[in-house]
Amino acid sequence: MRTRRAAWATTIVLVVAAVVVAAFVLTFAVQRVSSSSHLVLENPTLIFSDPGAVSFAVSGASASVTWSVADEGGHEVVSGTAEPDDGSLTIDVAQRVPTGYYTVTLSSPSDGDVTAAFGVTGPAPADDRYYSVQTLSAHPNSVYSVNMDRLIPMLKGLGFSSRRDSVYWSQFELSAGEYSTPPSIQRTLDEDDQNDMSLVWTAGSGNPLYDGGRLPSSPEAIRAYAKYIDAFLTAHPHVTTVEMLNEFNGTNNSACGATAACYLDIAKVVYPFVKSRHPDVVIVAGGLAGVSLDWWRDFFSAGGVAYGDAFSYHPYGLTPQRLGEVADEITRLIKKNNRGVGKPLYMTEVGWSISTEQKGNPAKVGTEEQQADRLVYSFIAPQASPQIALVNWYQALDYGPTETEYNFGLFRQATDNVKGFQPKKAAVAFYVLRSQLDGFHYVRTDTLAGDVQSYVFSNDKGVTTRVMWRTTRSSADTSTTSVTLPATGKAYLTVTSVDGARLAAVTGTAASSTQEVSTSPIFVTTSDSPPPAR
Repeated sequence: MRTRRAAWATTIVLVVAAVVVAAFVLTFAVQRVSSSSHLVLENPTLIFSDPGAVSFAVSGASASVTWSVADEGGHEVVSGTAEPDDGSLTIDVAQRVPTGYYTVTLSSPSDGDVTAAFGVTGPAPADDRYYSVQTLSAHPNSVYSVNMDRLIPMLKGLGFSSRRDSVYWSQFELSAGEYSTPPSIQRTLDEDDQNDMSLVWTAGSGNPLYDGGRLPSSPEAIRAYAKYIDAFLTAHPHVTTVEMLNEFNGTNNSACGATAACYLDIAKVVYPFVKSRHPDVVIVAGGLAGVSLDWWRDFFSAGGVAYGDAFSYHPYGLTPQRLGEVADEITRLIKKNNRGVGKPLYMTEVGWSISTEQKGNPAKVGTEEQQADRLVYSFIAPQASPQIALVNWYQALDYGPTETEYNFGLFRQATDNVKGFQPKKAAVAFYVLRSQLDGFHYVRTDTLAGDVQSYVFSNDKGVTTRVMWRTTRSSADTSTTSVTLPATGKAYLTVTSVDGARLAAVTGTAASSTQEVSTSPIFVTTSDSPPPAR
């Protein structure tokens, strides 16, 4: 656990944000890729936490199957041939496969070919609620709702300690004043408990029983909304974080409108009501779409700072530097209206989609490599701002075709020939980030060689890790900057890429290393002990 976050570690959180049903209810499409191959990769998960136990279960084979494993660069790691038994076979990779992103290709002259991505990780990092991920299990019949028993253990193993999700008001209160948890939601909450996964609960949206199903604005509907939150927390006392609605300042069907004043009407009722019944729950207000500094200014100046213990927003598409600037600007507004005292900030949605679509969310890139790089930026850069207590990656799983909104995921959907969720490179990059910094705390930020940003972390054993990348305004800029890493007096210096590859290993207290630094982050660690095996 990073020591600078210890002040917030004992705090249970209730996030107050605002949601619009029409904006938040998404259309899910189970993506099935047609294939002429009869071969089916049956693994329910394609993340292997034991580098020495990588294996694949295959069905649909009528003859021998040749197989090969390639690393991220396309270089063959290992290959072989397997014979089926009644159409099925198991491929055991009889060697250690280091941490990283790989593909496995199965081929049979009579049964066709199948290629799938997989990741190799290791032991799960220690819990740290700063690291959160979005799931969408509340959407009925979605690819999420029927697969949370697979997703939650995978996400926990990668190093996520919390997930953000919804249980809609209309799902929980079907008759006025009568509350019950839908069975599918209860199963998901039970899965959280079994995996020690915290929940950032989005309590949204409207309910047809009140205000015609629109976001609450009448006194009756706002009181009913507060009672719904109270009832859910009472039924599920293990829920540690709750978000009231989402993106209130966005598309909003409230009869009042989307202004800070309309939101304050809700917060003034919900905050004292919930606080009196759940004193350990911290209410976090906002959940804004984008940054919306003018909205924050109106909210805080009207007294809103008194109706939230923390505040949240969704800074999509920002540079690493701008993420910090925004946090500082919101903090200045809080302090101005709170006698110079700041409060925690939550980035409850941040992510990058792989999409070539011109419209929609601006947070889009063209390749998996670029998404992986930006994931690292999104979790590392905010640590230079001590007021940021949680970063939530949007989201865990792709759920549709090529549109921007559908492709923020860390995993691809299952297909007819690949039953498990295939990881994108960002999934492996997240594990590498967490494992490289497990037990470390942020120390400082410095700039090396002009355009190379460096975030410095250390642990209580005297080990220091720098996370470094080259800053640029263009994602197409592939040039590098040469950086000489001076001798530190430590016996070992190692350089690791975002996919877990060991780029350099230097031994000797007088040794230094020169690295070509690109926009893709690297982890530079100096220690008196040899680096662990990958």
